[in-house]
Amino acid sequence: MQHLSGKFSSVASNRISVGRPAVPIQWGRRASGAVLACLLIVQPARAQVGPELAPPLDLEQAGRAAVSWHPSVVEAAARLEAQEQRIGEVRAGLYPQVSGGIGSGYDSTLRGGWRPSANLSVTQRLWDFGKLANELDSERAGIRVASAQVLISVDAIIRDTSYSYIEILRGRALLEAARDQLDRVRDVSELVNARFQRGATTRSDALQTVSRVDAAQSTIQQIEAAWLRWQTNLSYLLGQDDFPVIAAGLPSQLQSACTMPGPDWTEVPALREAQARVERADSQVRQQHSERLPTISLGASGRSDLLDPLGDDRVRYDFGLRVDSSIFNGGAARSRIRGAESARAAAQAALAATRLEATRQLAEARSQVETLQARGDTLQSRFAVMEQTRELYRLQYLELGTRTLVDLLNADQELSQIRFDEINTRFDLARLGVDCLHASGRLREALNLGDMVIEGVPL
Repeated sequence: MQHLSGKFSSVASNRISVGRPAVPIQWGRRASGAVLACLLIVQPARAQVGPELAPPLDLEQAGRAAVSWHPSVVEAAARLEAQEQRIGEVRAGLYPQVSGGIGSGYDSTLRGGWRPSANLSVTQRLWDFGKLANELDSERAGIRVASAQVLISVDAIIRDTSYSYIEILRGRALLEAARDQLDRVRDVSELVNARFQRGATTRSDALQTVSRVDAAQSTIQQIEAAWLRWQTNLSYLLGQDDFPVIAAGLPSQLQSACTMPGPDWTEVPALREAQARVERADSQVRQQHSERLPTISLGASGRSDLLDPLGDDRVRYDFGLRVDSSIFNGGAARSRIRGAESARAAAQAALAATRLEATRQLAEARSQVETLQARGDTLQSRFAVMEQTRELYRLQYLELGTRTLVDLLNADQELSQIRFDEINTRFDLARLGVDCLHASGRLREALNLGDMVIEGVPL
């Protein structure tokens, strides 16, 4: 699976070769206090304008802030409200329907021929063979569709916020490692330059170290660009003009998200939406079948001649039972039934496809976790060994002369690459945790957002 973290990993994959096979530029460790100072220097003036004294946001708070205002969530909630109003519209069919108007036409019972008249009619539905009930079922299913769409929008915003949050933390770690690497290369460069001034080494060695310093600075600039991009992305998700200040930790649920038992698929919003669409299509099939049957109602109507409302025979009225049915419609009813049945089959196929996709996403994320965890353990072991190797190379170059400058620089690069890979692996695992929670519908629960109410819609 390709991740957005590729922006960072591609930076660290740059290689610089000096007299032997290329070795990746690497990153080292540095005290946290120095890291924070460097971050403030790099961050543009825009980040300094914000509320500096505000406490840092954790992932839960960032998720709440993004969901509480984002237009896509507000849009989904408004669509749900519009769908709920459809229930009232359909229920109105249970009550008497009163209509009236004024018209002019020919009436054979009147001597005047064409005369204007006022009309009033009242109809009360008695029995419709399930027409209204099926329409109500269809609209209720529509509410379930709209409710699931609200949750889909919420989960998408939380997922995107989590991605940005994780990538910002990744960028912090990479910047710390990159600056450590730059410091080490500068130390070597200063030492080699001093030896060159004394005539103890060649000019080519001095130029090699200068090139390595420039390469390390270039890598830092690339990492900073990607890091600031994610800062901007998160600020827009939160609806803020300034870069948000975020906490350093991640929820513990991300570590075990991909090893949890199988999800309850009925709680996954995408599957809930697909299931509701099947139920809605099924109600529409029943409704089209019932449309072929008559509707029995009790009705009354009256008409009065406007030119002579008090004259003899100028007021007419009638009342009684009425049975209404379509006698011939050119095959439209049969076509509507076939169309509804095809729509139901499509909805059932969409449900199967949605479940397949959710299962695939969860299995894909889970399949990578074990490998990445093992890789992280291997990288930690390699880092400890390579750290010692690098120190030995340094001593052998400076004191014994049994190692060349290229050996020392390449060993430093390999050490830093291991550190970089360890950082990437750690945050790739965090992203996989988000993927597992999102695919299983547990992301809101993991971030304790189930108690939120958005535009009157409880999550």
